[in-house]
Amino acid sequence: MFTISQLLLQYIALIIKDKPQQRRKLDTHSAEIYIRSNYIEISYYQEAGGYISLHLAIQDLLQQGRLESITSAKSNGRQPELKSSYWIIPHRIESTWDTLQMLKMSDRLQLHKYRLQPNLQSAEEWQRIERVYQFLQERDKREWVTREERALELFQAEKWLSSELGLQFLRRLGLSLADLKAKVYGEPFVYWPRPGVPLSEAKQVLIVENLSMFHTCKRALEQGIDLLGLIPDAIIYGEGKKIEASLPFYQEIFNQSIIQLYYAGDIDPEGWSIYARLRAKFPEYPLQLAASIYGCMAELARIPFQFITGQQSNEIHFITILQEFELATNISEQALAIIKQCWTSQVRIPQEVITIETLQRVMGDS
Repeated sequence: MFTISQLLLQYIALIIKDKPQQRRKLDTHSAEIYIRSNYIEISYYQEAGGYISLHLAIQDLLQQGRLESITSAKSNGRQPELKSSYWIIPHRIESTWDTLQMLKMSDRLQLHKYRLQPNLQSAEEWQRIERVYQFLQERDKREWVTREERALELFQAEKWLSSELGLQFLRRLGLSLADLKAKVYGEPFVYWPRPGVPLSEAKQVLIVENLSMFHTCKRALEQGIDLLGLIPDAIIYGEGKKIEASLPFYQEIFNQSIIQLYYAGDIDPEGWSIYARLRAKFPEYPLQLAASIYGCMAELARIPFQFITGQQSNEIHFITILQEFELATNISEQALAIIKQCWTSQVRIPQEVITIETLQRVMGDS
């Protein structure tokens, strides 16, 4: 069985575990509760010395300089008296890294956090820093690669730069992935070019959020049915949020001759936010809502039939959507009213409300 003094040290170790170099408080009442909980019965705690032993253990730590009195702390009202709380004095750790070597690397790296926190100065961390410093010296001669490729090269673990440890390491050094000539590449998207139109001559591209809509639009164009006023030269399957990472691939697949990108997703908060984030992330892209498709979805549904579950509603994103719709000339006031009602009533209209049959019917009636 541990002594009360040993259990007190154990409790202090738990308090400072996450931030050993920061001054933390020891609450004497909580300390006693912790110590007592380690004895099967209260009588065992008393046999070990009880409160008197706790008092002596705290006094010893005060004399050793491991605890410090807090002037403003109240008495615990017991005899012999203790303060209700004390400062835990961090154990000083001496620097183990060569000061001259750290100074040498400071021309490319920020090492002040390692000077302030010697506990971070491990041999393994120094090896990482040396590899990064060597890379930065020859950076201009190196090619851009994926994040995982660079992580494997520098740290022998392809996932390391995407881990929290890896991100903290970069932040401490004042670096970004770009400094290591590493990029996070999204997966290329699925796309379908309209027959007869070379990709190099594409002028209009439609991005749809869902797979069903992708195939419906493809079938409609194959049958010579335009998509509610749109005749895109290619259709991109966005795969929900995945398009936020993969959209830059369109510049590789097509070219700068594209004059317009249209987006159509579900009528729900997530669909609106995907589009809003795309606009914010890629302001240079000619992207706008496929208003006529949203108008058709709203009017086909009439009474939205699915309650929203598990989605975050971003009011700013929706205001952005409304502003764009209100400038559009190819969506009716009735459809816009239904879209607003979906937002306030927390219901949604999925893209699957449009099928090849509904397109045939709607375009046949027009």
